[in-house]
Order: sequence, then C-alpha cells, then structure tokens
Amino acid sequence: GIGIPIDKQALIFESFQQANSDTTRKFGGTGLGLTITQKLIELHQSEIKLESYQEKGSKFYFTLSFLKNNQTRSTKNLETIYSTNLPNEKHSTQKLILVVEDNAINQIITGRFLEMWGLEVVFAENGKIALEMLEDTSIQKNLALIFMDIYMPEMDGYTTTENIRKMKVFDNIPIIALTASIIESSKPKIAAVGMNDYLTKPFKSEDLKKMLLKYHIPVSK
Repeated sequence: GIGIPIDKQALIFESFQQANSDTTRKFGGTGLGLTITQKLIELHQSEIKLESYQEKGSKFYFTLSFLKNNQTRSTKNLETIYSTNLPNEKHSTQKLILVVEDNAINQIITGRFLEMWGLEVVFAENGKIALEMLEDTSIQKNLALIFMDIYMPEMDGYTTTENIRKMKVFDNIPIIALTASIIESSKPKIAAVGMNDYLTKPFKSEDLKKMLLKYHIPVSK
C-alpha cells in the first residue's frame, strides 16, 4: 500500500479519520473499518498492531486464541446467507433502481430487498461506472430512483450527482444519498449537489421501503 506516516498512525484508529484527506476519494471508505476492527479485537482481550512505512506499505496484525471445536459445520456464501430469510418468488419488474455502491455486501442486502418488492435493480461500483451506465437509453427510459453512496473510489457521490444533474433527462429522478453518518453540516452539501434525501447505513428494510414510498415508487408487499 501507500504506507502511513508515523505521526498519523494513531489517528487512523479514530472514527471517520483518514491519514490523508484524499484517501477516501482515491480508495473509498469512511474511516470506520479500523475502529470497528479494533473494538472487536479488544472484546477478545487482544490488540491490533501496526507496522507501516511511507511509500512501502502497511501491516496490521493481531493474535486471538480460541478453543478448538471438532464439530464440522457447513458454510454458505454471503448471497445464500442473506437470501435465506427472503422470499424466492419473482415479481414482474416495472421500475428500475440504480444502486451506486462499492461495497459488495451492501449491494447484496439492498438488491435482495428491492427485488423482493418487485423492483429491477442495477449496480454501479463507483461514480464513473454509474455515469457510463446512464448513457444507456434503456436505463434512461426505465430509471425511477438512484441510491448514491457518498464515499467511493474513483468518483464520490457528490461529484457523480452533480454530473447526473447536468444530464437533463434525469432532472426529476430522485437521488438518495447513502452514508454511514450524517451531520448537520453535510445536509446543505447533499442538497446543493442535487440529492433529494439521505439514508443512513446500516438501514432497516422498513427504512428502505419508506424511502421508496416517499418518492412514489410502488413496492409489492
């Protein structure tokens, strides 16, 4: 990796902090991953350690001890796990929802609920891919709403939304910000770039459904 300066190595374990201001723009992330990891490891009576050299890379490591369990357990992939509690039936798809989100787990969770409610879903891993997809006339014709992650690599949600609003065909398409945190100071910026609303992650299925209904997107029960 890019390495972390010595004077910033303690900072990166604090919530919503990055060693450099452009880290989120280039690589994605909100600065929560290390904080959560540190707390989980501390719950197991251990600690996370770091060795890092600028322009050479970083190594994070820890030691955990567990009792050995001789029972065999079947494993399932993430998509199977998240689909076990959702209906398998397919509904006719009429409304198209674009989810711009770089996290694969968030894609699976959000997509499963939207499809369960009879909506067609397409995904873009970052803003640049989203803009390319929106050039497709079939997407332009059927698009009903966009869920937009704020912090992504390549192009963040703010810049992506500004570019979408320049495309006149999407003037009236609701764009909902997806964010791990929302503070009062960020609300004006969300509105200024053309986003209509926001949804804080992690969200419940009820919150997702309420947002769809708020913007007149019909959902099946």
